[in-house]
Amino acid sequence: MKDTQIINFKHFCMTIGELPSSYIESLSYYECLLWLCNYLENTVVPVVNNNSEVVKELQEYVKNYFNNLNIQTEINNKLDEMATDGTLAKIINQDIFNELNTNVTNLQNENEILNLYIPSQLYNQNSENINLIYNDNIAFLYDTGNENTSLNHLQQIKNKIGNKKLNYIFISHYHNDHTGGLKNFISLIDDNTTVYLPYNFEGYYNGDDLTIITQNRNDIINWLNSNNINYIEVSTDLEIKNKNININIYNSTQQAYNYYLSINETNYNTYSMNLLLTF
Repeated sequence: MKDTQIINFKHFCMTIGELPSSYIESLSYYECLLWLCNYLENTVVPVVNNNSEVVKELQEYVKNYFNNLNIQTEINNKLDEMATDGTLAKIINQDIFNELNTNVTNLQNENEILNLYIPSQLYNQNSENINLIYNDNIAFLYDTGNENTSLNHLQQIKNKIGNKKLNYIFISHYHNDHTGGLKNFISLIDDNTTVYLPYNFEGYYNGDDLTIITQNRNDIINWLNSNNINYIEVSTDLEIKNKNININIYNSTQQAYNYYLSINETNYNTYSMNLLLTF
């Protein structure tokens, strides 16, 4: 047995208080054990035996307490008591509703409620993907739709966000119905805008559309570079914080793409960069 265990056992013996601590400290572990056995036999056991009825009564009380307890009645009685003395009203009006009203006011003041607008629905374009998420503090696109509808989308987006610029543009993957409008949205971009691109699929994807999406990716990166637009090719899970809104980026990592390669995934949509918004 380790020394620390012996010391703890001696300390336990000291708490009983029958012997001076200094005396117990001088005893060996074996001597302490003998003393404790003697104490139990001559002091504790007789007390328990002499009070066996009391102990039995206590055991029965504890055993039957919850069987005889009507929980719902106890709850109702307590609620009645709290309603009578005003405690319940205080909890509801001050503690709950005051905090709720404060939170709602903060949300309204900080304009943290996000709006989702899908311009493609206006033109019944189901074969493209473009989503505008915005409020007074932030505005970003998740994909940019087709090129041939992008000028219409541009006007609708400006109607929603006014003269503000986009904080971010997220491209989920390099199919044209997700990236085609990007170049026509240059008027929504300034030095504070960042374009987030998905992880480079080269070496991980071998679908029939590989040549097309490779050309599309190269064109987009060349266009971003030629216009000095900030962009990040995402290679790890990211969290972007903007006031009390968090944008989490997933499924744009080497680990994810290695997995798709291992199962020979040939649907490029599976490789899409995903977003999760939290507040």
